[in-house]
Amino acid sequence: MPIIKERVVKTMDKSKAELTLKCMLSHVKNTLLESEGSFPYFADCETGKWTYTEDGNWCAGHWIMLLWVAYKYAETDEDKRLFKSAAQKCTDKMMSSLEKFKTSIFAGLNSNMAGFQGYDYTGDRSLIDIGIMGADIILSLYNENAQQIASGIYVIEGPQHQLNDRITGKGWGWVTSGNETSAVDSAHAAIPVLLRAYKESGNLKYRDTALSHLEIYLKRFIRDDGSTRQLVRFDKDTGKVIEEYKNLSSNTNGCWARGFGWCVSGLSEVYNELKYPRYLYALKSLASYYRTHSNNDFVPCWDMIFTKEDNQERDTSCAALVGFGFSSLQGNEPEIVELRNLGMDIIESLADNYVVKEGNNKGMLTDGCFSKPKNYAYNNELIWSDYYLAIALDRYISNN
Repeated sequence: MPIIKERVVKTMDKSKAELTLKCMLSHVKNTLLESEGSFPYFADCETGKWTYTEDGNWCAGHWIMLLWVAYKYAETDEDKRLFKSAAQKCTDKMMSSLEKFKTSIFAGLNSNMAGFQGYDYTGDRSLIDIGIMGADIILSLYNENAQQIASGIYVIEGPQHQLNDRITGKGWGWVTSGNETSAVDSAHAAIPVLLRAYKESGNLKYRDTALSHLEIYLKRFIRDDGSTRQLVRFDKDTGKVIEEYKNLSSNTNGCWARGFGWCVSGLSEVYNELKYPRYLYALKSLASYYRTHSNNDFVPCWDMIFTKEDNQERDTSCAALVGFGFSSLQGNEPEIVELRNLGMDIIESLADNYVVKEGNNKGMLTDGCFSKPKNYAYNNELIWSDYYLAIALDRYISNN
């Protein structure tokens, strides 16, 4: 049975947030100095040793934005130059790999971060063009018949895979779900970049595509109990659902934790932009499920159908995404305040229980699960987890 917890709503102490972020950003600096220009991907929690990619793979934007956050808080001109130069070089590297990721929703994820968010931190308007480019790629993945944005095709670096007859290319890892499949990830990877592109350009095509996708998304990916599905395959000509399937949850009826986190973080950003009640209703349903299917410290197992009694690995990347999403909600209505408090409870738990405070791995966020079904980096530091926790802390500090 799920664990039902009694919550005491409290406000996180700002000094704790500042100390935690400072700790994490010192870790970013150490990682940068060791990276030799490569992108950190995930790290061993015991040794602190990172596995790197040359171009960031699907999560280049997370590292680039961590560098910009470090730039914002740098205390010396030397460090500011260090982080700025590294962020710019990594952005150029990401863009040089455009041919690899322009066929998938990861173009939206990375371009939103390196482009639009990069502009927010630097004021460099040339970065807006990167965001618009990502939004245009997302438009190209939209299927009018299904009213869905397809996940597209991209090789995720990871365990060795077998490419099928329809997919060509070199690489290692597993392949994203294809041009006839939509994913729970899309709420975060595809929709915010479209809404920001609409805000920057006034082009209704971006907004209308986002809204069309979301109408179907709410029905297909959020179950009645507030859990989420991972993948839905559709007929590209009729738009009808062919099957629901998974590759990262324990079974088809499971709830892949990180995917749940993508859903919360994406819909939170959508609600802040549009203020439509149906998105708030969905977020309240997701919050109810999270409260009863995470552990006592607000960090769930890698599949949220498990509890601590099942002795399964936890996933702080889910918690970081959910905390990031809920804590960023804007408004003073009681239901918004309640969700925001839940988000801050999650953020505070990560700061207290999962960020290493001393030693060689100081600043590391532990217990992230990349892919338990593939037994790949299932108890590690993950670069995207670091990003969501750091951004949540930065927003909290800036607003308090």
